Amino acid sequence: MAETRENRSMTASRKEEELADIDEKTAVLTAWITTVLKKKLPKPTLRESLMDGVLFCELANALKPNSVRRYHKRPRMLMMKMENIAFFLTACGGRFSVPTSALFTPPDVHDDDASSIGAVLRVLEYVRQESGGDSLDTSNAPSGDAPDDKPAAPAAAAAPAPAAAEPAPAAAAPEPEPQPEPEPEPEPEPEPEPEPEPEPEPEPEPEPEPEPEPEPEPEPEPEPEPEPEPEPEPEPEAVPEPAPAPTPAPTPAPEPVAPVTAAADSAAAPDSNWYLKSQTNAAVTTAQEKITSEILSVINGELSVENKRQLVAAVSAQVSAVDQKILYASNDELRTLAHSFGLGSSVDDIPKDATRTFLVDFILKFGRSN
Repeated sequence: MAETRENRSMTASRKEEELADIDEKTAVLTAWITTVLKKKLPKPTLRESLMDGVLFCELANALKPNSVRRYHKRPRMLMMKMENIAFFLTACGGRFSVPTSALFTPPDVHDDDASSIGAVLRVLEYVRQESGGDSLDTSNAPSGDAPDDKPAAPAAAAAPAPAAAEPAPAAAAPEPEPQPEPEPEPEPEPEPEPEPEPEPEPEPEPEPEPEPEPEPEPEPEPEPEPEPEPEPEPEPEAVPEPAPAPTPAPTPAPEPVAPVTAAADSAAAPDSNWYLKSQTNAAVTTAQEKITSEILSVINGELSVENKRQLVAAVSAQVSAVDQKILYASNDELRTLAHSFGLGSSVDDIPKDATRTFLVDFILKFGRSN
């Protein structure tokens, strides 16, 4: 009984230390981000400010311009927010040399678990150290995600608290907030090519004049008829033998129709082995673009505005349902979900150590739901 209480006490103490460490890192990173961007956080806490991914992309472009060339500046759907976070992770691996093993996944930003929050803070710490932010002072840092009802930090960490009340000399003159960059003007649509003028119809050819009818020749005078000779007696006619009846040609037997097997159906099914081998398939991408173009052509030419609204609502509901499944699915559930969208012949074909980014990328870009 005493050992159980001691274990519980140690577990609670570790959680308090972990939360205190997260609060300290959050305060340091919050102060650093506001210094780099020269503006306050858009939300009360750092975690809430990072959920839509916009702050990630702005930070990457402020440290290294054009790290994220295009992103959703006002994301409304969950899918757009996840794409912004994925754009930042791509920049971390390519422009900031963050190890791939240290990267988090987009759903970790929305997860309230301490390990997920810690993974996000570690990546930001990598970026801060690479940009030369090791000398950042934590005494004037805001509280970040630290709630008011969490246990107090150790006495050594709480000692600098009184100094936070004194305003820093540099804060006397607030720097002007940078004006938002104007959004690029949309490119003008190309003018439609003029339709070619119709070719003139050919003039009808004049009908040929009828040839004059030849004059009738004069009829010759009739010659005198000769006297009729006596007719010979007719010989008896030979009776013809009956011709043999034609033998009817044999009717060919109908060829057997080959039964439709499951192999014919499966041949048309898309093959996903190339994705499991980390390869690309240009044919799949080209087919998707062609199908999308044809669908949009049919929608614009055949559906009314009311039908288009109904279609948008149905597609949005389906996309939201898939987003929710991806967001809250465990690794095993995500493997099963990726298989249901066409990855592998069976769930066992998908590696158990496949990353969430690998599975989510297939579902969003190449998945087919039944």
